Amino acid sequence: MASNGNTIVDELGEHEDWVEIYNPGSSSVDIGGYYVSDKLDNLTKYRLPAGDPATVIPANGFLILWASDEPSRGTLHLPFKLSAGGEAFAITAPDGNTLINSLSFDEQQTDISYGRYPDGAANLFFFSGSTPGASNNTAAPYNEVLAAPDFSVAAGFYTSDVQLSIETDAQDATIYYTLDGSDPSPDHVGGTTYQYKNKYEENPGDIPGELLAQSFESYVYESTISLSDRAADPNKISEISTTYDNVPDYFPAASLNKANVVRAIVAKPGALSSEIVTKSYFINSQGRSRYTLPVVSLAVQENKLFDYNDGISVAGVAFDNWRAANPSQAPIGFVDANYLRRGRETEMEGNFEYYDSGNEPGLNQRVGVRIHGGASRAYPRKGLRLYARSEYGESEFEYPFFPEKPRDYYKRLLLRSSGSDWDFSLFRDAVAQRVVSHLPFDTQASQPSVLFLNGEYWGLHNLRERLDKHYLETTYGVNADSVDILENRQEVQEGDNARFLALLDYLNANSLTDSANFAYVETQIDPKNFTDYQIAEIHSGNNDWVDNNIEYWRKQTSQYEPNAPYGHDGRWRWFMYDLDEGYRLYNNGVAINILDRATSTENGYESQTRLLRKMLENTDYRNYFINRFADLLNTTFKPSRIERFVNEYKAEIDPEIDEHIARWNHPGSRAEWESNVAETITFAQERPAYVRSHIREKFGLPAQHDLTLGVSDVMSGYVRVNTVDLVPATPGVEESTYPWTGIYFQDVPITLTAHSKSGHTFSYWQEGGTTISTDSTLVLPSLTEARTITAIFDGQSDCRGDCRSLSSGNWNEASRWSCGHVPLACEAVVISEGHTIALPTGIAKAKSVEIENGALLDMGDDASLQLGN
Repeated sequence: MASNGNTIVDELGEHEDWVEIYNPGSSSVDIGGYYVSDKLDNLTKYRLPAGDPATVIPANGFLILWASDEPSRGTLHLPFKLSAGGEAFAITAPDGNTLINSLSFDEQQTDISYGRYPDGAANLFFFSGSTPGASNNTAAPYNEVLAAPDFSVAAGFYTSDVQLSIETDAQDATIYYTLDGSDPSPDHVGGTTYQYKNKYEENPGDIPGELLAQSFESYVYESTISLSDRAADPNKISEISTTYDNVPDYFPAASLNKANVVRAIVAKPGALSSEIVTKSYFINSQGRSRYTLPVVSLAVQENKLFDYNDGISVAGVAFDNWRAANPSQAPIGFVDANYLRRGRETEMEGNFEYYDSGNEPGLNQRVGVRIHGGASRAYPRKGLRLYARSEYGESEFEYPFFPEKPRDYYKRLLLRSSGSDWDFSLFRDAVAQRVVSHLPFDTQASQPSVLFLNGEYWGLHNLRERLDKHYLETTYGVNADSVDILENRQEVQEGDNARFLALLDYLNANSLTDSANFAYVETQIDPKNFTDYQIAEIHSGNNDWVDNNIEYWRKQTSQYEPNAPYGHDGRWRWFMYDLDEGYRLYNNGVAINILDRATSTENGYESQTRLLRKMLENTDYRNYFINRFADLLNTTFKPSRIERFVNEYKAEIDPEIDEHIARWNHPGSRAEWESNVAETITFAQERPAYVRSHIREKFGLPAQHDLTLGVSDVMSGYVRVNTVDLVPATPGVEESTYPWTGIYFQDVPITLTAHSKSGHTFSYWQEGGTTISTDSTLVLPSLTEARTITAIFDGQSDCRGDCRSLSSGNWNEASRWSCGHVPLACEAVVISEGHTIALPTGIAKAKSVEIENGALLDMGDDASLQLGN
């Protein structure tokens, strides 16, 4: 089986490719030392380990080999996978020459195996009911797999009706199709009914609604299908409750825009049905221009989402059971509901089409779909998680969804509903992560998109990449099976938590005021990653953090490996995600003291805050933390910079917001949405003052002051303040950088470093016309008042603004110039009418040079003139 979706799992619970070996003899056989291969021209590709009882096949017995490409998982795991597109498998005797047995196979469908029937016979068949580790004789064999049907018209946007034909070359076969997003099947011809509910006993005493009926249907294809604009068709799934509300307020009042989603298969008795082909047709007078954002069309059989008993997007039977067990309790928090179901068993197969800016989809593939999120699952508009797996045809999403990311392949995607921000700005988390995406911790790229679910307009969703073991593999080349990923209170997502628990124990037992102890901690965590992550969360005012939404990871190593590539050294690093509760004004969110929470031992926070609390005991780290926070407040978190990100994101979704509101009735109006966006900008403007106050309160700092920095000539050099280079390339630093002013804290030493550019030299630091140091690194022990300090390069000081020639002569003679000295790189030079200034050799510098009528600048072959403009 080269496409294992749900047939069998290995020891780690993974659905890997597998091969079953049968021993028809009357005695056991040990195949340790035998060779196996997926290439018939290379029979000795891999030798099975000898001396392990796992390789013994009992008489008339079976053995499963896992083609997982993960031999580290055990003796029966092979260092290659099988191609679902077709290849071969062979087993060869230990001499490397004697071929014991082999078979070749063509393209495989998910969970359809290929093998011998009866056991050990020469005849090869497909099996839709596979029996790994047991006899094939009880399975139903098929000798034909039907090819997928052909559609006469490409999926996409059209401005007029479409006449669609569907064809197959298979003899005596039937094409079945659907128009409602369901899986086409002969079992659903005539319609299949499921039940749902629109009114629950939300609060004690409410009168719940009765079970209602809805259906989906497959049709036998007989003639051309006529497709047209469906905007006036009645709404269907958008009028099914996705919460436990007694009176849902999110049903649309008018008919929604709709796409024609056509799904088709080929089937006939005695053969395995074809793969499902899915294509969406958006027909309206505006065509693709109706939507300015990328469009996603997601098709999932609707009962899997909305059925009262089994649907994973509704409150359903699980909520009613909870209500029966808790008749007097208000449903606050995580009360049970169908939409809280998690895990692989809840994953539904569907189809994903992605339309970027063109008329046709850039990507169209089968996917796994689950509900995504924590408490946000209780909101009407759900987040969705998309899985690319080989059993669905493609093991990756191969498309450049995110312009800011260099990659064009992803294993997991999210269609986020904006979580608790779902009815406010719709993008707080996305903006918050864009603001800090350049910092040394992992953030999620985002792309606002319009979603159609089973052809029905479903509103705005943020397409995101998911942070998990597959992200680590594709981003850092870390083996997905060799990582520890923890969340919140050291709960294990992947691997184990032993190393982090050991670190917490070390922090309890050792003081980090000792530099040696602190140095050890730096071998266990990436301190820059950790510090910036903490600062970013604190600045954001994320009210859903410290007790929640913490995720951290490491590559599994036995010890710190300092020379390893980034991410491979075995140290812990942090992910950032879910800042929907950040950047808020309401409930005094702009003033919230997250720094206090991040260092608190109350409310069960102790284990989550221990690392930062203990590190801040170290004076050097304390000063680094405070200065790094100040540096980022002065650059990354500048209100004008955040406002620009907010306005950019607002502009992206603005053309779509009215239709989104018409679908969900949340936010209540365009004016309400614009007010929510404006609150985000106000937060950015007001938050720095509160955060600085929190820092001063936490660390007992008496005051804060302006520090203004300048350079004598931007062409000659620049200044670094603590951790940031004051150059336009630094996020939050303006193009016209100098003079630059930031706010820093008294009683915390500040380090200034002057960096000269190639061909230039640093001379001295100047303040108020006085030289205060000639060392390129200047430490200010305490900023007790506002100060203005300038780095002087190439001996420049007191630039006069301009220098005019007083007579003809050599450039390098001070007496020739009105400024009284040889022109500096920061000065504008004027060669007066009738004068000839000679520069026979060497380098001359100026901000600019103006040569008046009748004047000359006579430069020798070895002379160079460097201009600032």
